[in-house]
Amino acid sequence: MHHIRIKSILLLFTLLSGAALHGAINVTIAEAGDDVVLSYAGFADLSGVSLEFTSSWTGTQNDIWPSVGSFHNFTGDGYDRYEMNEAPTAIGSTGSFSANSFAGDTFMIDNGLIAFSKGYTSGTTIAGSITFANQTFDSMGLTPGSGYTVTWGSGASLDSATLTVVPEPSFSATAAGLLALAYVTRRRGR
Repeated sequence: MHHIRIKSILLLFTLLSGAALHGAINVTIAEAGDDVVLSYAGFADLSGVSLEFTSSWTGTQNDIWPSVGSFHNFTGDGYDRYEMNEAPTAIGSTGSFSANSFAGDTFMIDNGLIAFSKGYTSGTTIAGSITFANQTFDSMGLTPGSGYTVTWGSGASLDSATLTVVPEPSFSATAAGLLALAYVTRRRGR
């Protein structure tokens, strides 16, 4: 239930900030209460890219490296790794931060590589989250509004993942949203 609430909050932040939802896999990083949460959802078309490496590693690695734009959510089920057309770009100024909690499917973007759960089938939905408890964008050196799009494959099989560090909505956007909600609620009451 807690993860559903966080995903709803992240969607609301994304909509209020005006961030566009691009790509087959959307990754957002947002402040949620006293935490920073990286969440992702979508699907991938891997038909245009060759499998680079398969790992049977069953450990977990759940972290983020803002200075190179990388993150890992290895959940202990092995992974398949593919090459991307470009490497991610920096989304902040600091080194590694380990997550306090994680959930969902294995997914990684790191230095020109992308990874999915071992045996991932193209078109299958993936979703997950990594939580950094008692952190803020400032404490993690994340740059609000930064992000990137990485691609793999080519031609009709070109696919992408888009990462956005979602800034807090401005006061005016929040106020406008609350006023609209109050108006709709009042109109429904009549």
